[in-house]
Amino acid sequence: MFYNQDKISLAIKNTNWCNLNCAHCCECSGPNVVPNFMPLDKIEQYIGEFCAMPLPKWEYMVFTGGEAMAPYLLKRYEYMPQCLEFAGRAGLAPFIKTNGVWGADGWLRRRILNDCADAAIKNNKMTSLDVSIDEFHNNVPAVARIIQEIVSSEHLARCVRMSISGLDTLKSHAQFSYLIAY
Repeated sequence: MFYNQDKISLAIKNTNWCNLNCAHCCECSGPNVVPNFMPLDKIEQYIGEFCAMPLPKWEYMVFTGGEAMAPYLLKRYEYMPQCLEFAGRAGLAPFIKTNGVWGADGWLRRRILNDCADAAIKNNKMTSLDVSIDEFHNNVPAVARIIQEIVSSEHLARCVRMSISGLDTLKSHAQFSYLIAY
């Protein structure tokens, strides 16, 4: 007998700010928006409330935005590690939606990936990065550097999982092909 029970997951929009200004953005995010970050105590509260719900749940949660990694870009380096800590304490694996442009900066790339790996080890849950590759994100070299950093480090490869998402358009397919060939 096959039994399929629906499950729910939690997604938290931790910021409205983004370093890009994409034409297709449904969040009205961008670099000219005043950056707001969901207060850490609210994130912890929402995760706790979600976990207390008597419903079947997936064992992951999503951080999104704007650009979910915006705190790093705006020099709030302890914000995302704290978010990852809250998820881990609740037994949830973090899934972070990002444009990956931060991958172009070597120091920032290593900082973010190491923070993701540290959280994965501490919480025994892999950290996932879901990177958008499409015609609106000029990020292929940066994303290629993130991939290279992960695959060249056994430590990162065991702790950080990466997926690529994009739009189903010819220009987006070209960006993905460019990434594969990079």
